[in-house]
Amino acid sequence: MAGHLPIKTEMFHEGIVNTIRDIKKLAYFKRYPHVTGIVQRLTPDYEMNEDHGLVDDEIISYTPSTRDRSYEIHLDSSGKINQVYLVM
Repeated sequence: MAGHLPIKTEMFHEGIVNTIRDIKKLAYFKRYPHVTGIVQRLTPDYEMNEDHGLVDDEIISYTPSTRDRSYEIHLDSSGKINQVYLVM
C-alpha cells in the first residue's frame, strides 16, 4: 500500500473538485482527462475515516499531467473536502 501524507487543502485542490460536475456518475477506477491532469473515482475501500476523524463519502485521485505526484482528495456527503493526501 502506498504511503499517504496529509497535506493542507489548497485552492488548487478545491478547484479540482469544483470542476467535476457529478462525481457519482464517474465509474470507479476509470481515468478521466481533467484540465491539468487525470482524475479517478476510488472505491470506499480507500476511506481513511479513522485517520482524519471524518466520514468519507467520495474519494478522488488526481494526477497532474507532469505525473510527478498524485493526490487523494477525500470528500464528505456534501462535497466538502475532508482531507487531501499526497500519495507516495
